[in-house]
This record gives sequence, C-alpha cells and structure tokens, in this order.
Amino acid sequence: MKLLNAKKTKQSKKVFLIQTHFNDLFDKLEPFEGLIVLQSPSLQILNILQNGLTKVPGSTVGAISEA
Repeated sequence: MKLLNAKKTKQSKKVFLIQTHFNDLFDKLEPFEGLIVLQSPSLQILNILQNGLTKVPGSTVGAISEA
C-alpha cells in the first residue's frame, strides 16, 4: 500500500497509519449498498472519517461511521 502523491511529512505518516488500520477493517466487511465513491484521493482523512462510508479510488482507504 502507498498513498498517491503523498509528501513525506508527519501528516502523511498519520494518514498512512489510519489507511492501514481501515484497510484491514474494510476488507472484513461484506459488500453492501450505500458506498460513497469519492472522486479525489487527496481529501483529508478527517473529512473522510466524518463523511461516513467512503472508498477512495486509487487507494485502499475505507472509513466507517454510525449507520
């Protein structure tokens, strides 16, 4: 796994750690309707977490919110 266009900063490392965590969790989920596909892989991870179920094209970031 790697982030696209990620700069080598402390923020990138934090995003990578979150990405790794959610990648493991996301792989365990059954496919279901209501997945939101984001057009930009450069969105901030906090925005991804706050906006519910997401999948970012070009990466393996997945986030879950209360349904």
